[in-house]
Amino acid sequence: MRGSSSGFTLIEIAVAVSILGVGVVTLQQVYQGSLRLQNRAARQSMAVFRARMTMDQLVAERSVKEGEACKTSDTYKVCWKAAKAGPEDGGGPADDGAGLEELELSLYALEVDVTWQDGAGDKTYVLRTLRTAPPPED
Repeated sequence: MRGSSSGFTLIEIAVAVSILGVGVVTLQQVYQGSLRLQNRAARQSMAVFRARMTMDQLVAERSVKEGEACKTSDTYKVCWKAAKAGPEDGGGPADDGAGLEELELSLYALEVDVTWQDGAGDKTYVLRTLRTAPPPED
């Protein structure tokens, strides 16, 4: 009778290596997915930053020039629009009786759109606000 030998058989080692390989591939896929999500979140954060920066510049100016314009840089297209606010923008007459005309102010609707390319297509981030300003000087 042969003595008992300790150790693993070749089949047991092959199964263990297979299981380890599946685990490593799964972890690699999770890691690559998290990198893609991080990249997408960074692009969206940059779009929000550009929109906020442009809106802050529009709000900081003393007067508002009506119209629209766009600026394209690297992977982002930033467009802004300013127009007198109408009822659809929430710029109806004041309920308290003190109209903006008495204060020599006009109500403007400001909008900033930032568009960038994403793997699934174009993405857009939009900021809108209302602002009072003196009417444009002629």
